[in-house]
Amino acid sequence: MKNRNLNIAAQLQSARQNLLDLTGRNRLLNFRPSRRRSIPVIDEIPKEVFDILVLSERTMQFKPSEKAVSEVEEDESAPMPWLDDDAEPAEHHTDRHLQTGLSKEELQKRLYYIHQQARSVFEEQGYSVLYLAMGFLEWTESASAETRHRAPLLLIPVELERQKVRTRFSLKWSGAELSPNLSLEAKLAEQALELPPLETPEDKAAIDAYFQAVNAAITGQENWRVVPDIYLDFFSFTKFVMYKDLGPEAWDVNTHPLLGTIFGETTGSGGGGGGFKPEQVDKQASQTFYHVMDADSSQIAVIEDIKMGKSLVVEGPPGTGKSQTITNIIAELLAADKNVLFVSEKMAALEVVKSRLDRVGLGDF
Repeated sequence: MKNRNLNIAAQLQSARQNLLDLTGRNRLLNFRPSRRRSIPVIDEIPKEVFDILVLSERTMQFKPSEKAVSEVEEDESAPMPWLDDDAEPAEHHTDRHLQTGLSKEELQKRLYYIHQQARSVFEEQGYSVLYLAMGFLEWTESASAETRHRAPLLLIPVELERQKVRTRFSLKWSGAELSPNLSLEAKLAEQALELPPLETPEDKAAIDAYFQAVNAAITGQENWRVVPDIYLDFFSFTKFVMYKDLGPEAWDVNTHPLLGTIFGETTGSGGGGGGFKPEQVDKQASQTFYHVMDADSSQIAVIEDIKMGKSLVVEGPPGTGKSQTITNIIAELLAADKNVLFVSEKMAALEVVKSRLDRVGLGDF
């Protein structure tokens, strides 16, 4: 029993690690600004921006460059200033404008694109991907590596909004928690390095303190440094919630009934034999079915297994009737006076099932 539990724990941890992309394709490890969806913020101080946007919960606006377009292109990656604790910030560091190296036309074009894309992702998938990234770790795969990667350290979930079509876009904190870079944490763990924990800052001084703590953690790493760059951009955390949910503190391999079945160690309510067979359909009395859509024998077998309380996975390519089977399952469970939670990664899948329920008169449920 002990060996079996250790095997399940190892498989669970392996599945959990696979949720984190630790390759150079991951923008959370190897950030490269896009000329279409990235807005670089120049000559601003991270802790002052944090104070206005998060602590004071005020909106900010992006300020275009007054230079000619040819000059602007060279300034897009202008270095950010660090500010000594004893020094007073300049007036433009504490106003509600985020300076950019972009012309007015280019800035407006990017803001419009970002606004449209962020809204589209939220409507389609139900979560936000827009963040203001502050502070980046410049790092290399090894001491001899020539290529430097940049990984964001502090990610503030934000929203772009405007009152009317011709008015300026405003940036505001969404109110969601600040996100640590879990991909970076996992990547650095491969090199026996540990990032300091990201606590929710209660004052702006905590921002610099966090960056300094990161600097201390990478002491001894050649060509590594923390830079206070700021970018508005898209970062995807779709699998991070799953990564957290699969943490060892949340799962007891000794008692959870489904884990052994999922990893093939046991046959319990989640799988194995004893399920309803498609050939039994003709023997089943039709009055026990509450189907609202056509179903073949394999689909009926799935429905009957679920009615018996079995947990299962059903796979099939597009067009094989998964959504109509889900619709029938919901109808059957409603007939049995049960509540149903139907979840999908994409809004389109929810809408297909909802429209089917509407057509048979069950949409109100």
